[in-house]
Amino acid sequence: MKKFFANAKRKASVVATSAVVIGSNAMASSGVLTAPTFDLTDVGTVAGALLVGLAGFWAIKKGLSLARA
Repeated sequence: MKKFFANAKRKASVVATSAVVIGSNAMASSGVLTAPTFDLTDVGTVAGALLVGLAGFWAIKKGLSLARA
């Protein structure tokens, strides 16, 4: 379980860092503030990270409910 959460945390960190870098590059390349553009690989990464986060949340919730029983 520790390995699962470590992987989820690492993936979430990579996604957050990627979003910041993409946003910073979009801002630096033009004089106006623009929304960052993502290609399909970024969308897949974000969707995967969200699914991992959701699975982790469900596992914690399930674990707590089993601990109370």
